[in-house]
Amino acid sequence: MIDWNKITDKEFEKLCYDILARSGFVNIQWLGRTGKDRGRDLIAQKVQTDLGQTWMETWLIQCKRYVSRPPSPSDLNDTLAWADAHKPDVLLIMVTNTLTADTHDWLEKMKDKKYRIQVCDAKLLETMLTDFKDIQKKYFGTRAEREISTAATIPFSSAYVYAKEIRTRGEATVVSGETYGLYALINGVFYFGSSPLWVKCKTCGLRFNSGISMDMESFKTAVLKGNIHVCPNGHSNSYDKEDYMFF
Repeated sequence: MIDWNKITDKEFEKLCYDILARSGFVNIQWLGRTGKDRGRDLIAQKVQTDLGQTWMETWLIQCKRYVSRPPSPSDLNDTLAWADAHKPDVLLIMVTNTLTADTHDWLEKMKDKKYRIQVCDAKLLETMLTDFKDIQKKYFGTRAEREISTAATIPFSSAYVYAKEIRTRGEATVVSGETYGLYALINGVFYFGSSPLWVKCKTCGLRFNSGISMDMESFKTAVLKGNIHVCPNGHSNSYDKEDYMFF
């Protein structure tokens, strides 16, 4: 079971963003903060296919981190008003709790809206995080696992600085086994042996292993241009040398 107390409201919003990107949503954008709880909204698009027809749907997503209690209808009123203003195809409420039966009944009465309403509650979020283990580790893993997730988002040129920061962080010269192991891993990835080259999807922004591996010296002289890679979400794009990064 996920302990939602381990992350902040802002981290939950970022987690929702990561889950959406991994679930095939594209053109994900922040809309700002709305409602009494100042929950941050996202707007995204997703391709839908049915009976040979394909179309793009616009989704409005509100991220609500409610730990001690679930949101009530009064908590969701502003969310619906915000959706009315944006006129999406779907309103998705992502919440770290389970809605009460009364709140579900209240939402059912909103079927006259011109958009569909869907709820992704704590149980569904936990199921998705079981499938997306890297995202789960990024927010709920050990310190080393969270550090590795951070390292994966850092450009190659900044990697050495980040490794030094990890190595020297802490009181005096005391460094935990996890942190020291991460430092060795980062040095291993960037300076010794053959390592995978990663790219960032030009469509959805997901970082993924390109399938190409080489050491740093080989990378300096390698000619990488016009290589086609397909991200886990199925987006095919062309990548040049400046698009690649280690780890």
